[in-house]
Amino acid sequence: MEIIDFSSEKNKHAIKKGVLRRLPDCYEYCFLPDYEMKYDSFQSQSIQMLEFFFTLLELKNKTLFVSVQFPLYYDTDRIREFLEYYTFSYDEKDEKGYYVKNALEIVEGKLFKGKPLVIGRRGRKKLYYDVSAFLEVTAHYNQYHQIVHTGQAEIVDMVAKKPVIFLNGRRMNAVPRIDFDPAKDFILSNGQFIVADYMDDYCGTIGFYRKTDPVIPVSYYLDSDAPVYIQLDEGADGSKMCVVEQKYNLDSLIKKERNRIRQAGEDEDSDVCDKDDILDREYPIPEQ
Repeated sequence: MEIIDFSSEKNKHAIKKGVLRRLPDCYEYCFLPDYEMKYDSFQSQSIQMLEFFFTLLELKNKTLFVSVQFPLYYDTDRIREFLEYYTFSYDEKDEKGYYVKNALEIVEGKLFKGKPLVIGRRGRKKLYYDVSAFLEVTAHYNQYHQIVHTGQAEIVDMVAKKPVIFLNGRRMNAVPRIDFDPAKDFILSNGQFIVADYMDDYCGTIGFYRKTDPVIPVSYYLDSDAPVYIQLDEGADGSKMCVVEQKYNLDSLIKKERNRIRQAGEDEDSDVCDKDDILDREYPIPEQ
């Protein structure tokens, strides 16, 4: 984990109290540095707002807003600029209602367990806002949750094991099993329709299975390094729509392909190591 120091910046009003650290799958700007070490037991929720994830720590008697996670394609200059021009608020209110300090306007807001989480554009006003139009997202997160004990390093959210998976905006620590009814459910995986009875772990990454063969999946993700985003919605009739997307890492795929070539005894200089060929190549399910 790399710690990035912003203390020398001229404009410190947005970043003077926090710490930016680089994790394997994201940058995390912590309003409460080392928050995972300050409490013995807590439940962590990562709520998606725009392309960012807000981390909430649910303690026994209160919930704290502790960090914002940025995708790795944001460099430190872009993160710095974002922190200077935008502000965040979680469940701040007085007798007049909910508000954001030093704000010009609300960019986006959501409700988690009835409490508002908002991104605002920085300004000079104490801006009050109405939460009635905000989407309540609690139902998307309650199905999958985990109690995190900081004394057990392997389940600390900040160092989540690969693959990195987000289900309805919440980061998971393992591949979630999701059951489907092929007669009425819809699965779209990186633009392809999948017919499967369930989704589960396959060699550390995501696999789609039929009940008739619980060993070999009908389809699986080859790149276990790149983050996977799953959006799971349920209709009024109980049918499910599951959209799975991954921006795969070509360098990682090429490395895996080179290893496969070595193991197979093929010519390492063959065209299969070219990026364009990797994109066009099909990866068959290995035979039993």
